[in-house]
Amino acid sequence: ISSSPRKIWPSEGVSRPASRLSRVVLPEPDAPTIATDSDRLISMSIPFKMVNCPSEVLTVFPRLTVLIITFAVIATFLFLLVFFLMVFSLTVLSPLRASLSRARLLPSGLLTISLVFCTSQAFTSEGTLLVFGDSISAAYGMEETQGWVHLLDEKLKTPLNTNINTHINTHINTSLKDSTAGYEVVNASVSGETTDGGVVRLPKTLALHQPDIVIIELGGNDGLRGYPIDKISANISQMIHLSQASGARVLLIGMVLPPNYGQRYTKAFADVYQQAAATFNVPLVPFLLDGVATAESLMQRDGIHPRPEAQPLMLDNIWPYLVPLLAAKAEPHISPVGAR
Repeated sequence: ISSSPRKIWPSEGVSRPASRLSRVVLPEPDAPTIATDSDRLISMSIPFKMVNCPSEVLTVFPRLTVLIITFAVIATFLFLLVFFLMVFSLTVLSPLRASLSRARLLPSGLLTISLVFCTSQAFTSEGTLLVFGDSISAAYGMEETQGWVHLLDEKLKTPLNTNINTHINTHINTSLKDSTAGYEVVNASVSGETTDGGVVRLPKTLALHQPDIVIIELGGNDGLRGYPIDKISANISQMIHLSQASGARVLLIGMVLPPNYGQRYTKAFADVYQQAAATFNVPLVPFLLDGVATAESLMQRDGIHPRPEAQPLMLDNIWPYLVPLLAAKAEPHISPVGAR
């Protein structure tokens, strides 16, 4: 008995179309991705591998140094040029200006140029005024231009007003206008300075500036620290003696301590200035802060140092005693009260 063979599905040799689309990713063909033999690629890579122009490394980096050297040479040349012009003006134009100006033959423009170069010589020809003090004169807590010493410098550079007649007679006033015009004010004050430090500093300061007038304003810090009265007195006397020995005229400025230091100490402290002024026969400003120390609006928050608004008042306290010393150069035979 034979049976029929099994059927195969689908039948061999028969195909049907796909019922849905499918995506087949075929590999890339085996081939070089870069044509290394291409003339174009070789020519494009040449600029990145070769330098076809001279290198400028040696000429770029030193340029800043060259500019600095050039600037220094130009600055030196200009400095020497200005120096020679000043020397020429002082040695040639100044005598020429003096002779021609009397004859009124010098043009105003040339006269102005000559005056510019001769200004410094004119202002230093009269003398030097040295202020030797502590923080009260060093403009503590404010700009230096606000202090009474700077105000004094400005006052000496301006023509004196008629109010000066209340302190000296007309004859001295006339000579004083000529004698104060060329005074140079030097402020050698140091904040926190004591009379001990002043005695140490003063000899070199006198030798350096050779002043004609010395204003001594020291001792306040000594009193506030309770230093011995005898030591304060000896130091102030020594400073007056050194100043007078150098040929300078001296103005002594006194100070007053607050009452909480006790009546005995405050009185002895105030007497130091009175005794020194009498011993060395120098004028004395009794109290620099007169009319200032009792006004809270004129004092700084520490209650010791004056504010900028008080500086003109302090100068007013000094000015009447300073005027005779300024006039003494023009009138040496007229001595102020208490002056040597």
